[in-house]
Amino acid sequence: MKRFFRITPFRGATFFSTMLQYEQTAKITMQNSEKKPKSILHIDMDAFFVSVETVINPKLKGKQVIVGGPIEGRGVVTSASYQAREKGVHSAMPMVAAKKLCPNAIFLTGSHHLYSDFSRRIMEIMERYTPAVEQVSIDEAYLDITGCLRLHRTKYPFVIANSIHETIANEIGVPCSIGIATNRVTAKIAANLAKPNGVLEVYPDCESAFLSPLPVRKLPGVGPVAEKEYKKLGIREIGDLLKFDPAVLTRVLGKQAEQCAKRAGGESSKDQAESNFLSQERDTAKSIGKEITYSVDTGDPEILAATLAYLSERVAGRMRKAGLSFRKVTLKLRYADFDTYTRSKTINLPTSDPSVIYRTARALLTSLDKKRQKIRLIGVTVSTLTKPDPQINLFDQAENEDKKRKLLNSIDETRERYGFTSIMSARWLGHSQLR
Repeated sequence: MKRFFRITPFRGATFFSTMLQYEQTAKITMQNSEKKPKSILHIDMDAFFVSVETVINPKLKGKQVIVGGPIEGRGVVTSASYQAREKGVHSAMPMVAAKKLCPNAIFLTGSHHLYSDFSRRIMEIMERYTPAVEQVSIDEAYLDITGCLRLHRTKYPFVIANSIHETIANEIGVPCSIGIATNRVTAKIAANLAKPNGVLEVYPDCESAFLSPLPVRKLPGVGPVAEKEYKKLGIREIGDLLKFDPAVLTRVLGKQAEQCAKRAGGESSKDQAESNFLSQERDTAKSIGKEITYSVDTGDPEILAATLAYLSERVAGRMRKAGLSFRKVTLKLRYADFDTYTRSKTINLPTSDPSVIYRTARALLTSLDKKRQKIRLIGVTVSTLTKPDPQINLFDQAENEDKKRKLLNSIDETRERYGFTSIMSARWLGHSQLR
């Protein structure tokens, strides 16, 4: 059963009283609004990998199911059913720890190809409702439906969200939660509160009233460390951020705190209304990266090189999908003793070529790997992101560049449809840790 106003995680009187006031004033606010507000949806699949496995094998329904790496070694949980979560299992937890909490659970290694196929079908459903779909991971996306209300013959975003919710459930069989708001941050928080299998709408100009009683940890970007710093200042709920001068927050906690305070007051809705939905995400991207933790520490140069080739292609693919180029490559190494080092290099011209990332990362590895110890983790990140400049290769081999671009686009399309490992580079063939 869908619960459109899911408030059970917060049973405090303050939250209930605020929600009652919020619901009573919402309709009046919408009627009095002179300017048409943005309508942003955040759609997040519920326990996606487990849900897909349950569609394939209905006997798993209602059981403790955990999807992740191998229990032996350093495998981690990637998805857990809500029955397993009740026992304390959560994403990124070591599989060994999950096994202790749920010794009788069903453990699955999962299939990236299968999950990618389900993800593609789900995104295709979303695109039936609006062309402005921004996929941010395999199981979640933002949709801008502001200009699509009349097309779907409704005045209310909730009607479209509910239709998407039911269509995904009926055609794919996977449950999802949807948040509706005038900006991305509030929509994401609403989707999290709607879990599992719910739809929650935050009406225009009610963002602050909705967010204020929630724990400050609910704000994206506020982790355990930041939460402790906030609590030292007496900031426990999102609304507490509004009691401080933004300059004070910036001086004590950094620029992120000032941005969080603006979000707490619902100001991000105004910023969102003045900008294009899809281009804003690309403009605000700071970096794109990926890292791998080995199941067994290694110092093998061939394995390290294969890993860098794999990471370079993954990062480059994400970058091309976002329509971006890079100028800076950063290599991260974590040794067996947990000492962690990074080193960066900036190149002359922006590009999205994976071979450039690979060559730069290899050079950084040679200069950084001085300890001669085995490596536990290796990662590659690109930054100084920009939109491609069509004039960069004006005096270069334009024809060859065009052929390379078409080849990379074809590779991206094939991997999107059949999984990343459907096309594998010879540089990282044979390295089982990358599959």
